[in-house]
Amino acid sequence: MYSTNHSSTDRLPLIAAAGITLAAAAGVIFHKTLVEEYGWEGALRYVWEGQPYSSNIQAQLNSLKDAEKARIVQEARLNAIEEALERARLDSIDDARTTKAIVLRWKENYRPRDLEKTLGELSATLDKLAAQVDAVILSGTDSNNNSRIAQDIKRRKKVLSKQLVLDMERC
Repeated sequence: MYSTNHSSTDRLPLIAAAGITLAAAAGVIFHKTLVEEYGWEGALRYVWEGQPYSSNIQAQLNSLKDAEKARIVQEARLNAIEEALERARLDSIDDARTTKAIVLRWKENYRPRDLEKTLGELSATLDKLAAQVDAVILSGTDSNNNSRIAQDIKRRKKVLSKQLVLDMERC
């Protein structure tokens, strides 16, 4: 006959298999969510410190993010100025088609009133943003230890620099 009384050693292989399965699943999830995004060092730093990057790299990332947001605001200002200038140009078709007539129409109908001052302020702000982007420099140890994020920072810095140059040319 069969006994219903099993010892705990009979269940040990089943418990071990379940533990191994759970550990493997946790490892796959850890790898998919953290290691692929931050690399091994970043994933471990994220688990222990709550932040995947060193303070230097995090500061560089924050500086780039702030510059990207500020550029978007300045681009919107520049777009608004260009749109207003185009409207002023179209409104001045009946007048002489000179730059002076367009600027006069601008001053009569649109804000801000002082176009040169507004463009000068916008240009100065873009220059400051360019200096902020140029100040993003990774040390050799940071770029070696975190090559994936270092490449991302370099790429973002290059794209942002090009965008800022194009915006400056529009001024």
